[in-house]
Amino acid sequence: MVVEAIGALILSIQFYGKYDLLDSIWYGIFHSISAFNNAGFSLFPNSLEGFQDDTISLFTIGILVILGGLGYFVLIEIYENRKMPKRYSIHTKIMIYGTIFLIVVGIILFLSIEWNNPKTFGGMSFYEKLINAFFLSVNFRTSGFNSIDIGSLKESSLFFSTLFMMTGAGQGSTAGGMKITTVAILVITVIFILKDSNQEPNIFERTIDQKLINKALAIILSSSFFVLLATLILVETQKFPFLKILFEVASAFGTVGLSTGNGDILSFSQQFDTFGKSVIIVMMLAGRLGVFGFGLILIGQSKAKHFKYPKGRIII
Repeated sequence: MVVEAIGALILSIQFYGKYDLLDSIWYGIFHSISAFNNAGFSLFPNSLEGFQDDTISLFTIGILVILGGLGYFVLIEIYENRKMPKRYSIHTKIMIYGTIFLIVVGIILFLSIEWNNPKTFGGMSFYEKLINAFFLSVNFRTSGFNSIDIGSLKESSLFFSTLFMMTGAGQGSTAGGMKITTVAILVITVIFILKDSNQEPNIFERTIDQKLINKALAIILSSSFFVLLATLILVETQKFPFLKILFEVASAFGTVGLSTGNGDILSFSQQFDTFGKSVIIVMMLAGRLGVFGFGLILIGQSKAKHFKYPKGRIII
């Protein structure tokens, strides 16, 4: 509530230049809550496309989205150990470094791809390109606000954005996706395997438990399977371009809410029939419940067994 109140105050002051006092206060409160909770809903017909040159509004909403995406445990730990950062837990360190890394990579990618695109960044100044690339990078992973027309992005931007949406933000946060810590654990493990290290996978002088590695692998494989299966079903039943459907499915699974649009103010899913919309709804539920919760509903829980099979040799 403290974070949302500060955000609402800043946004209300900014909106007051375009709207009357009561509307500005209402818009400020609504967008602050929507941003911190990574909802991405806006009261404006074209989201925040009318604020491309409003640095304070875009930056404030971006910071609110980041804080909500870090998760409450991380925020509390940062506050309690604000004078002694060395005491941060491994989870908090991974979340902070992972968030910064993904935001910077996103900014670089979108700037390099969209720099001369006349429909997106082409007509902007350098500073406007930078702040809008930052806003894109933040909202693609977690929230769903947009300051440019998503349908005008190049195909390469749409493809990379699906990876950001699948990754999401932090565990125990207001965001969806597979979570940064999940992806980080698997990336660290892969690096140690490729290095053929004699050490168990570790980071910040802490060993990563094998059960966590197994869980991360299960989450990423299951999530990828659900998204690709839903995409295949929709491509065959709805007869729309593959990349736009993949984007819509990844956005639904990551509970992001971004869409390439239907050519007007509605989302791309508006063009789907009832079956297609049902698939998108299922993907949103799966993303919100989490892979393990959704998998438990589909598969059921395994019964406990009190024996072990002998190890088998498999060549890989």
